[in-house]
Amino acid sequence: MAGRHALLIGIGSYGEGLAAIPSARADVEALAEVLLDPGLGGLQPQHLRRLLDPSRTALASAIESFYADKQADDLLLLYFSGHGFRDDDRQLLLSSAESGKTRREGRVQVPRASTLTAAEVRGFMERSRARRQVVILDCCFSGAFAEGLQAKDEGLLELETLGGEGRAILTSSAAIETSRAPEDGEGLSVYTRFLVEGIRTGAADRRQQGWLDAEDLHLYSQSRVKELAPSMTPQFFPTRQGHSIRICNVRLVADVAYRQKLQELAEARGGKLSPVGRAILADLQEKLGLSEATAAQLEAEVLQPFRDYERKLERYSTAVQATLVADGIQANTLSAQDWLELKELEQRLKLRAADVAAIHDHLGLLQQEILEQKILEHDNQQPGRQQLELSAEAGESNRSRLPESDPNAAGPALIQISKISRGWLLRQGDQWLKKEEPITVPGYREELADGVALTMIQIPAGSFEMGSPANEAWRYDNESLQHPVRLSGFYLGQTPVTQAQWRVVAGWPKLELDLNPDPAKFKGANRPVEQVSWHEAVEYCQRLSQRTGRRYSLSSEAQWEYACRAGTATRIPIAFGESITPELANYDGNYTYADSPKGVYRKQTTAVETFPANAWGLQDMHGNVREWCLDHWHENYVSAPLDGTAWVSCGNHELRLLRGGSWGSFPRNCRSADRAPLQPVDAHGNVGFRVVCLPQDPSLNS
Repeated sequence: MAGRHALLIGIGSYGEGLAAIPSARADVEALAEVLLDPGLGGLQPQHLRRLLDPSRTALASAIESFYADKQADDLLLLYFSGHGFRDDDRQLLLSSAESGKTRREGRVQVPRASTLTAAEVRGFMERSRARRQVVILDCCFSGAFAEGLQAKDEGLLELETLGGEGRAILTSSAAIETSRAPEDGEGLSVYTRFLVEGIRTGAADRRQQGWLDAEDLHLYSQSRVKELAPSMTPQFFPTRQGHSIRICNVRLVADVAYRQKLQELAEARGGKLSPVGRAILADLQEKLGLSEATAAQLEAEVLQPFRDYERKLERYSTAVQATLVADGIQANTLSAQDWLELKELEQRLKLRAADVAAIHDHLGLLQQEILEQKILEHDNQQPGRQQLELSAEAGESNRSRLPESDPNAAGPALIQISKISRGWLLRQGDQWLKKEEPITVPGYREELADGVALTMIQIPAGSFEMGSPANEAWRYDNESLQHPVRLSGFYLGQTPVTQAQWRVVAGWPKLELDLNPDPAKFKGANRPVEQVSWHEAVEYCQRLSQRTGRRYSLSSEAQWEYACRAGTATRIPIAFGESITPELANYDGNYTYADSPKGVYRKQTTAVETFPANAWGLQDMHGNVREWCLDHWHENYVSAPLDGTAWVSCGNHELRLLRGGSWGSFPRNCRSADRAPLQPVDAHGNVGFRVVCLPQDPSLNS
C-alpha cells in the first residue's frame, strides 16, 4: 500500500562566523503541523521525522536512510531550512550545525567537510525505489539543487491517491539569497510562511478540487512571495509527472472561496480593493454566510504582504528625501556615495525597479542625471569623443558610427575588420532561433610573426550599469551592487589568445617568468591557450608591451563586462539576448537557461572563430575558456572603481578574477555579469585570457 513519508530538517544554530537562523525550527514545526493534520497532510506520526541542528554526519545519515528503506509506491517529502552555499564550482552545499566561516589563505570560506553537497542528496534520491519524490528547499542558492538531477524511468505507476509519478523540486529562490524571516526576527521564513499558509487555508487549491499537487503549492507560494519580496524568485523543477504529485488535502470550506476571490481582486490592483471589488466581496460574504469578523480576518491576512511591501517603499522614499535634506541638495542629483547606499537599500528591501523609478520621478530625481553626477569626476574622455547610446537596440547601429583614430594620437591607425558574423537569438513562440549577419568593425592587427597576428577591436568610450539586476535568473550575490561605470575607449582582443599567438611570445626574452610554449591540454594552433596561470598571462602581456611599445595588459573586470555586453541593456543577461544555445557558444549543452534548448556538450575547447561574435565583433565572450582579469577578487561591488580601472586594493590579495564561461560551464555561468575567483598560481584546462591595449592610459595598474 502506498505510504507518505516526510523528513523535515531545520538548522538554526551554526559554528563561529555564521549567523543563526531562528526561523528554521519554527519552519519545521509549522510544516509538521499541517502535514500531520488528518484533514490536510494526513501523515502518520511515525512517518514524519523532525531533524533539528544535526551534525554533518547525522544529516547525511538521515537523508540516506530516508530514501533507502522505502517502497516503489511511496511518496517521499524532504524539506530543508537553513543556510545554503556555493563552492568554487558553483555547486550547492547544504549546511549542518557544524558549518561555520573560516579564513584560509586569506579567503573566507565554509569548510566543505561540514556541508552536504546537492550531488550527494541527488545520489540518494536516484538510488531510491520510491517513484514519487518531493524536495522543498528554503535556503540560499536553492535553485541550483536541480542541476544534474536525472529523471527515474522505471515505467508508469498509476496510483490515484498520490497523483503523477516523478520528482518535484520546489526552491525558495534561484540564486539570490533568501529573506529568512520577518523583519522583527520572529516567525517563519518568507517562503515557508506561504507554503504553510497555502496548505492550512486551502488558498493554494486554485482549481477547488480538495487537494494540492506540487504545482499548486509552487504557484501559490511563488505569487505570495513576490508580493512581499519581489526580487525573490521561487523555482519549480518537475520531472516526468512530478508536477502532479499530490502533496496533501485541503478543507473545502467557505473561507477558501472568499480568500481566493480576495487574492484575485487584490493582485489585480496591487493590494488595493476598489469600491466595486468590495461590493463583490460583500455579496460573496453574504452568500457564503461568513461573519464580519471572519471576513475582516481573511482580508487582513491576504493584504498583509502588500502592506509590508508598501512600508518598504515608504522607508526607501523617506531615506531618499532625508538624504536630499541632509545634503542640502536643491538640484535633482545625488552624490556618488548617496547613490551607492540607496542602491544597496533598494536591493536589501527587495524592491521592484519600476517602483523605485516611480519614487525617483516623484522626487524629481532623474536616473541619467544621477549617473552623470556620480561619474563626473571620472570623465577623462578626449574632447569631441563621440558618445554612444547603450541600449539593446542600439548596439550595432551605434557601433558602425565609431570615429576613425586620430593620426596624431598614441593609438594605432585603424583598419576595418571584416569577415565577422554577429549572432543573436530571436524568440518565436516556444522556439529560440539563431540569427546571424555580417558586420565590419574598426580595429588593428598586431603582427607577432609571419602569419600570426593579434586582432584588436576598438571598444568605444561610454557608460553602463555593471553587475546584474536583482531579478536576473540564476544571478549570484557577488554581482551586486549594480553600479554605473564610465570608461575611456580601449582595444580588446577579438578572441582569447590562441596557442599560436602564445607560442610566439613565449619564445621572446624572459622578463620575470619562463613561459611553457605548449601548455594547453586541448591542442590546436587556433584554439585558445589554456592551463595558463594569472602570473603567466601577465608575463605574456609584459613581453608584448616591451616588444611593441604599446600598453598591453589583462583587461579590468569592468572593461571585460562592458565589452561583453556590447551595448546591450543591463536587463539582458547575455549579449545574444535573453538566452543562449550551444549553436552560439561552447558550454555544457546538457543544461539550459531561460527555456533555451539543450544541445551538444563538446567537452573541450573549440577554435576561436567557430561561433558568432557579439555586436562589437568580439568572439567567445560567453564560453570556450574563462578569462583572467587584472583585478583582485572582491565579494561584491561595494566601493568598486567607477572609471573602469582594475580594482587591486581592499580585496582578497590572494585571489584573482575570472570572467566568461568555458566549455565545461553551465549556461548560467556564461552570463555577462558572471564572475568567479581563482588562485593566481592555478592553471586549468578551462582558463585562458585575452589582452587589452590602452594607448591613452599608461597608468593602469599591473
